[in-house]
Amino acid sequence: MEGPGWRHPPAGPPARTDARGPQAAGRSGGGPSTVHAGGRTSRRRLASSGMDRIQLRPPREHDGPTFLAAVAASRDLHASWVSPPVDVEGYMALLFRSRRRDHATYLAWRDDDLVGMVSLNDIVRSNLASASLGYYAFAPFAGRGWMRQALSGVIGRAFTAHDLHRVEANIQPDNVRSRALIEGLGFRREGYSPRLLRVRGEWRDHERWALLADEWP
Repeated sequence: MEGPGWRHPPAGPPARTDARGPQAAGRSGGGPSTVHAGGRTSRRRLASSGMDRIQLRPPREHDGPTFLAAVAASRDLHASWVSPPVDVEGYMALLFRSRRRDHATYLAWRDDDLVGMVSLNDIVRSNLASASLGYYAFAPFAGRGWMRQALSGVIGRAFTAHDLHRVEANIQPDNVRSRALIEGLGFRREGYSPRLLRVRGEWRDHERWALLADEWP
């Protein structure tokens, strides 16, 4: 998959791929960082409990083939929940957004394995100081606690490096695993919005969950 398609991001904003809600992608807010596994009682400083450390870093152009291979291998896992980029054009669109000031995207790695993606989207500064959280795991790494590590690391960075006051996550009601993950990190359910976001071409209902900086330990 290497070739001319990976040379440079588009000169102007490309057509936006369907990457909103719990799967939305965005801009990086800094260099690599490493986080550890931990329990609900210590979400900011995750204690190492024998689980492998997860490294967070911005997406890069040469990550494209690995990213797209992981998406292809995760079709059953993603099902109707998320719609990540599936081709070179889509990945380049993600890369373009990752360089915008109102987005922050992080790829989660365990050694050489791409575990998942976490992003802060539609970042608003000034008096609102908020962002929307997006994330998805890649097969076969879902359910091992590694995305929890990645999410915790990005949330911590949202309230420190990005100086945000509020992070929101929009989750489809039937996505039980995703809801449990967010609730375990301290998010509160704030409401229900019918047909809030379009996923895979269909407008879908979402629950709105949120976490404030002073609620993050």
